[in-house]
Amino acid sequence: MFLPVEAFDPLLDSEDPIYLIEQYRDPATGLTMALSKWNYPNGEAELRKCIVNDYIKKSDLYEIIWVHNTNIKKRVSRFNLIFDLEDKALFEQRLNEAHKMRE
Repeated sequence: MFLPVEAFDPLLDSEDPIYLIEQYRDPATGLTMALSKWNYPNGEAELRKCIVNDYIKKSDLYEIIWVHNTNIKKRVSRFNLIFDLEDKALFEQRLNEAHKMRE
């Protein structure tokens, strides 16, 4: 059985998603910016800038809007979202710990 890596997140129950959106909001712009995985039709992917618009509690996903194409909204998990003002090294460490726990 396949379990998503998010199920092994060491901080899963300690984060408040709404608080995170507010915590990482840029005071100058009023926007919460992040990077998320953009998938190409050929299967390749890259991290692209997005605006974190909302958190959908029912699905436990964040709603994002792509900066390069504001007509496209997407819902992503926490591990598919790196906030601009977040400590990138701590995020990578957290993700690595979750992968180790899943194994």
